[in-house]
Amino acid sequence: MKFRWWLPLYPPLPGRAEGGNPDHRRQLLSNAGVQILEAPSLENLLHILADSGMSELLVEGGAFAAKSFLEAGLVDRIMLFESPVVIGEAGIETPLRHADITGDYALVSETAYGPDRCFDYERPI
Repeated sequence: MKFRWWLPLYPPLPGRAEGGNPDHRRQLLSNAGVQILEAPSLENLLHILADSGMSELLVEGGAFAAKSFLEAGLVDRIMLFESPVVIGEAGIETPLRHADITGDYALVSETAYGPDRCFDYERPI
């Protein structure tokens, strides 16, 4: 069975720029077959997902979402990508640096993809 999920976070994130009517968007997503889950916290959300049989979750929600999961202690693996390419005139500051990764995580691999590097950290489960 294939699932498509939309996981709205409540309260809404500061600076959220989805635009449009949230109820209308919810209806459009539901009509497209997206299962909408709501939870008061990330911990509750993970319990809902686990109860549905999900055992892994990839978080790709930007810096705020990633930091929220990290601060809640809900991250087992971090793949940190670095690139020498500067985006924009002054560049964009990274939301996560090596110094931000605590001693709970161990560097398990480092891989080069052209000029980019991927640092793979894991926390023992």
